Amino acid sequence: MNRFSLKSMSLVILVAIFGLLLAACTGPEGPAGSQGPAGPAGPAGAAGAQGPAGAAGADGADGSDGADGAPGTPGVPGVPGVPGVDGDSSTAGVTLVRNNFAADLPVSTTAALTGFEDGESIEVTLMAEDGSSTSLGSATANAGGMASVDVRHDGLGAGMYSVEAVGDGGGKASTALFVK
Repeated sequence: MNRFSLKSMSLVILVAIFGLLLAACTGPEGPAGSQGPAGPAGPAGAAGAQGPAGAAGADGADGSDGADGAPGTPGVPGVPGVPGVDGDSSTAGVTLVRNNFAADLPVSTTAALTGFEDGESIEVTLMAEDGSSTSLGSATANAGGMASVDVRHDGLGAGMYSVEAVGDGGGKASTALFVK
């Protein structure tokens, strides 16, 4: 019979093949082969730590004004002012019986004075447009506060004049005299 069985023979051949393979692998390393194609992308990695804050940006433009607010409560009243000088309490008046005259002709009329104090001394003056003045006379008011003065002048140039009556008790009045 056969001295070697099929199993034994297969085992010897297999060991011989492995021996040859081992002997073939012990030689020098050959050159690197060309790179193969890239494989599929792997899954995304975990997020990294947050980086440091960046520098501040430039200021933005001013916004538009907002709506007006509700009115506030009124403030405390201020300190009263210094009292003023007493005003003219006179009710004095002067009326010319005639107040229109022709230029450069004699002027003759009467000034009726009213509203002065009893016994008040009244000075009557003619005032020109240029500020010059002429005394026309004086009178003393009666118990009713009335007096009269004759107004006489040799002739006045054309213009508007003022007849002023001023009493020593504070009464003052004036009226216009027209010369055309």
